[in-house]
Amino acid sequence: MSPRRYTLKISVVSILTSLSVATRIFMTFIPNVSLTTPLTILSGLLFGPFTGFMVGFLSMVISDIYIGFGPWTMATSISMGLVGIVSGLLISRAGDKTLVFIFSYLATLMYDVLTSILTVSLMLGAPVYVALINLFSPVFIGFIPYPMGPVHEFTTSLIVTYMVPLVVRNGYIRVLVDG
Repeated sequence: MSPRRYTLKISVVSILTSLSVATRIFMTFIPNVSLTTPLTILSGLLFGPFTGFMVGFLSMVISDIYIGFGPWTMATSISMGLVGIVSGLLISRAGDKTLVFIFSYLATLMYDVLTSILTVSLMLGAPVYVALINLFSPVFIGFIPYPMGPVHEFTTSLIVTYMVPLVVRNGYIRVLVDG
């Protein structure tokens, strides 16, 4: 790989990571609406698994420094990195909105399930089924039930589905960076 491609890859990772970190910090007060997962999926889709992993991993580590660093940081960072890897490996057709929506939903579900099991079961010692029930049981915000897990999957899928056509322009980005 030429030095120009290394520079380009570092620039892409830096820009997408900083955008992800800024939006995660800014949107902390809106439950389960964040651009971290969509930007990780998008970076994996457009720039390959390595870039997807780096954007996901670094976004979670850096933003947790500001939001709250703890033992969960490694679990969430590695899980988000895996979303980036899977996005880079599995999505082959960015033009099919239905496929992008379904994949984004499943990738976000994988992230939520993995982080729930790692944080609630392994760190807190609760059984796995408690971690999964906790993920899908509604949290009450005031008197209104708010289903945390399903809202996260749906909002991420919706954002990715509408971001992909805006970003993908005849596939030249992937060829420029990885090819």
